Amino acid sequence: MYPYYEKMSQKIKETLSNETDLEKQIKKTFKRRGLKAIKLARNNGIKKVYTTDGKELWIAEGRRGRYLIIPMYYCSCNGFTTLIASGENEPCYHLIAQAYAQLKNIYSEEHTSKTYDELLIELLEISTKKETKTK
Repeated sequence: MYPYYEKMSQKIKETLSNETDLEKQIKKTFKRRGLKAIKLARNNGIKKVYTTDGKELWIAEGRRGRYLIIPMYYCSCNGFTTLIASGENEPCYHLIAQAYAQLKNIYSEEHTSKTYDELLIELLEISTKKETKTK
């Protein structure tokens, strides 16, 4: 695993380990992104999707679209790519929201008629198309 992914995921894990005042800790650690993450999770923006071939994917319904989430390590949003490429080792708010939603069990579950591969390609194509349009 690349060191920046490890640092980023460790920061999320450490922040979420303080369940006493979890939301306060998220806001303190991640500032504006933490606030957006909590709002996204509370507004049913995190989904665990089950595919026809028995696999599951996490999806964030962000402001500009649906993004693939690999918990603690990856988000298909443009913000994640920018944060990692700039060397900040910081997660986007979708990753924070997914971790928070999973911990608090405030995500929704859906079943799709697509296979894992079909849904994965669809999500990654949507992200690519959106990035191209904004350039």
